[in-house]
Amino acid sequence: ASSGGGGGGGGSELPAWRLRCINTPNGSAQAEGGIRVAAGGVQPLWFGLDVPPGARPGTYSGTVSVSAVLAAGAPSLRDAPARRWTESVSVSVSVSAELAVQRGDNELWRHSRLRWLDSTAGEGAVGTSAAHGAAHRSRGDVWEPIRLDASSLSLAASGRRTIRLTRRGLPASLSVGAVELLAAPVQLRLHADGGGGGG
Repeated sequence: ASSGGGGGGGGSELPAWRLRCINTPNGSAQAEGGIRVAAGGVQPLWFGLDVPPGARPGTYSGTVSVSAVLAAGAPSLRDAPARRWTESVSVSVSVSAELAVQRGDNELWRHSRLRWLDSTAGEGAVGTSAAHGAAHRSRGDVWEPIRLDASSLSLAASGRRTIRLTRRGLPASLSVGAVELLAAPVQLRLHADGGGGGG
């Protein structure tokens, strides 16, 4: 599916990239090769429009184009003899002056969080701070194997995330970079009611 930019009142415009098809998130097989639909099947398509805070109120109009390609070996359709065809649909969206709180993420009925499927958070180099000891790094570093140091009973993950255990198997230290997250080693204490007693 592709989209054409939508124009609003006063010469303002929402570029086409702000309209995303939720069915084809970035990096997915569907984004690369399309969505497979069985002959005679129906496939709903969900779209989300990311309206910037500075957009002028008004009605924005544009088009959404959906292209279909018959799979190899599939017989041609009687009403669509071509192997590939495109349908375009006109779309209008009304934008009000009211600004959505937290981009609508705090209201689940808006489904605005679905845009996170296209998130590129964690990709590429990320700035670090001295306080966190370069704990945050690129996505390529996130998936490194966990390293075990049996002599110190510690596990280290990428991004300088480390957990060290006591001889009893409880966390003695949990750190990210130079930041220690535990105030003290974890202890397990059992208290029996009633004080003394027989065996």
